[in-house]
Amino acid sequence: MKNMNNENLAREVHSYYTSQVNIADAKVSILLAANLVVFTSSVNWSVPKYFIFIHYLTLIFLVLSILLCCFCLFPRLTKPVRGFIFWRSVRDFGRLEKYKKGFIDLTEREIRG
Repeated sequence: MKNMNNENLAREVHSYYTSQVNIADAKVSILLAANLVVFTSSVNWSVPKYFIFIHYLTLIFLVLSILLCCFCLFPRLTKPVRGFIFWRSVRDFGRLEKYKKGFIDLTEREIRG
């Protein structure tokens, strides 16, 4: 990244964030699917009396894991701050061209904060 101008940097940052979010969503989706399969298959198991506590504890943890996976998949859109770093801010630009233009138009003073 030695001689990277604002346009190339904007493209790289946007591409990086998009790929990271897609990878994280894919991982959580796989975990959610696995949890749902295990949960639905284990609900109807006949369990000996001495394993009933462990069985219910496992079901509770599976439900908790399913809820947390759903929480991760639904984005938290709270702060309406326009910026170039956080995914919510990057998403607000909509298209890469708008993101690049906003990045290119930054002044030295805006970059330094």
